Amino acid sequence: MWTIIKREIQSFFSSLSGYLVISIFLFATSILLWVFPSDYNLLSTGYANLDGLFDLGPWVMLFLAPAITMKMFAEEKRQRTLELLLTRPISRTKIILGKFLAACILVIIAMIPTVIYYLSVYYLGTPIGCIDSGAVFGSYIGLFFLAAIYIAVGIFCSVTTESQIISFLMAAVINLLLYNAFGVGSQIYPMSDIWVSISSLGIDKHYQSIARGVIMMKDILFFFIVIFLFLGIATIIITWNIFTNKQRRKTILSTAIISVLTSWMSTFTTLQVDLTEDNRFSLSATTKSLLEEVDFPIQFDIYLAGQMPAKFSVFQKNITQKIKSLAAITDSPLHYNLIDPYQEVPINKRQKYFSYLANKGLIPTDIRIKKEEGTSTQLLFPAMIIKGNGKEVVVNLLKRNSMLSPEENLNNSTELLEYEMVRAVQKLKQHKKSVIAFITDGKTLNPSETFVLRNELKEEFHFIDISAERLWTDKENIDAVVVADPQDNFNERTKFILDQYIMGGGKMAVFIDPVSVSLDSLQHGMTTIAIGNDLSLRDQLFQYGIRLNSDLVQDVDCMRLPVNTALSGQKPKYTPAPWYFSPLLMPNQSHPIGKGLDRVKCEFVSSITPTSKHKDVKITPVLTTSPYARITNTPLEVSLEMINHPPHRAQFNKRDIPIGVIMEGKFRSAFQHRMAEAFGFSRNIVIKGQSTDTKILVVADGKILANMVKKINGKMRYSPLGYDRFSKQTFGNKEFISNAFRYLTDKKGISSLSGKVLKIRLLDKIKIRESRLWIQFLNVIFPQLFMIIMGTIFFFVRRYIYRS
Repeated sequence: MWTIIKREIQSFFSSLSGYLVISIFLFATSILLWVFPSDYNLLSTGYANLDGLFDLGPWVMLFLAPAITMKMFAEEKRQRTLELLLTRPISRTKIILGKFLAACILVIIAMIPTVIYYLSVYYLGTPIGCIDSGAVFGSYIGLFFLAAIYIAVGIFCSVTTESQIISFLMAAVINLLLYNAFGVGSQIYPMSDIWVSISSLGIDKHYQSIARGVIMMKDILFFFIVIFLFLGIATIIITWNIFTNKQRRKTILSTAIISVLTSWMSTFTTLQVDLTEDNRFSLSATTKSLLEEVDFPIQFDIYLAGQMPAKFSVFQKNITQKIKSLAAITDSPLHYNLIDPYQEVPINKRQKYFSYLANKGLIPTDIRIKKEEGTSTQLLFPAMIIKGNGKEVVVNLLKRNSMLSPEENLNNSTELLEYEMVRAVQKLKQHKKSVIAFITDGKTLNPSETFVLRNELKEEFHFIDISAERLWTDKENIDAVVVADPQDNFNERTKFILDQYIMGGGKMAVFIDPVSVSLDSLQHGMTTIAIGNDLSLRDQLFQYGIRLNSDLVQDVDCMRLPVNTALSGQKPKYTPAPWYFSPLLMPNQSHPIGKGLDRVKCEFVSSITPTSKHKDVKITPVLTTSPYARITNTPLEVSLEMINHPPHRAQFNKRDIPIGVIMEGKFRSAFQHRMAEAFGFSRNIVIKGQSTDTKILVVADGKILANMVKKINGKMRYSPLGYDRFSKQTFGNKEFISNAFRYLTDKKGISSLSGKVLKIRLLDKIKIRESRLWIQFLNVIFPQLFMIIMGTIFFFVRRYIYRS
């Protein structure tokens, strides 16, 4: 067989056509990846990866593989040398296999010069070497297996004809159909189990899986089945005339049985290896467990398509790859559909259609597109609608943190894809909403002040208002309780009920003002005194593990208020000035509650100090100040005149002061040594001294979840949560509260999925700008030089062998 391999390789490189085939392949690949502006251009994406090469690979291999195999048998048949070869003391199977392996080696030779692409991206990365080498290696494996199938098809076509041209065309057409045709039906009938099963017969589904850098055993088995099938058919064809009918039937039957059995075994194989450095395509056990329970088809309508910047194209690819990862672990059909909103309706109806999408909850973003005639602005909808089980869920995928760069926001959005998708699937699947109860004792916020929050989250949570007495009788049906900005002290009975609810595993969120400030006095330009708000709930929270301090926090990163800076007698001129008592707090980006969120607007907040009272309780800050903050003690005189006399910048010397914390673990009761009769309960009630694992969220700002309410023309008007009427900005208050509620009520561990961390792998824009032409020249010319050098070496070695 080795003789066959050497013979085919020598035959290929003995003529100029062999070098031309590989040189054209390398030149076309280089031009598309480094020079021409296209979706495959590696420099345009701005990311340190070779995704363009492996996206382009199936299409260039579509011509390279048939060009290599077209003469292997067709030329033998045309020159009548095949009969001579078949008379040699070597089996037909070894002849087929020898030619197949020779073609595979030629493909590997053609792929070797592309290593220069990897080295170029490696050098251009910031920092140097940030490219994910494991993902690149896995993608090369996928490209090789794809080429191996194309080669097997090419050998089959070459066996059937004497014409190289016909062999080439047949192989190209069959490979195209095998790669792309099986997915057409699943696109037309996306929710059909039959068409989804048929689509799995296509090469593209299995290649795209490996091209990500994830080696799945069922994909490898698929490639081996297809290769074995076409090589087996080719063997049957060349042995047809010398076999008896019995031998023919036996060979056909054995080929079919082996293919079917291997295919059947692959359906039970779940082994996979994620070669990416940060395991970006490995799904968590929580995701797998949830999707295994899904028994209905799901469709993902992704409104991110059409003309857009390269970074959003990469984000779109990450979205589709994540959906493919989900589809690989569930038996139910999962289909995605890319929708370009600009092509969905005629131009005259476009604005109305965009308004329709916005009303459904899809949040658009403005982007700039560079065109030949200049730069234009258009809307993108980086969102999707997930449908299934008779429901639909809108998911906005782009995280908008004003403190981060566009690349960091897109990276955060990519990290949260699994969490967002799995959370949406859970919403489709669940039949009962989580119940969140607002405690009405203590003069807490009324329903109108939390109307926006309740309305925004009504599809996910069922909100009720209850007293502590009702909580005692109905606690089994309540998933979490909220204490929202209490103004009065809770009596001991109410505190006892809340304590025992927590001891029973209940979750609680407390939004409280440790310091009282009269906002009405400030709004009327008067001076007010900030004094400690000695609410009785503070001592109970101290027993659980935190101290609410009677201070006010000031922060350099804060809201701006308009101040009249015009001279006396002149027309008023309002200039934004910092109001340090209204900090823009930073969500904890490493915790599920704060992951990917923008800053949170607050006013008159206080610091929280962990007491480390119980080792069984873990306390994590989820909302902190910027690195430039200060703490002022109370009582304190506060007025708007303080804007004109700000503290010295050097006084803002404290960083990351906790304003909101999440406590998790087993809490000790604040009433464990008390008698139930003291609170009006029967002596038969057993006071629980320690809780099971539970969670308590505490934020030292009572109005963080409140919306502004105005009555205009007899109608109530509500401002968005976190909205600032001066800057016209909406901050991350709603997202923070909604994430907090999800985290508290999460029973399946879905919130933990938001903890995935992906390294940002970017290209150095300065290096690209300064050495763009040199990089392009190197990556276009080097592969050609490689083939010239290889041809020269082959020529002299061959001449030396023949002379000797």
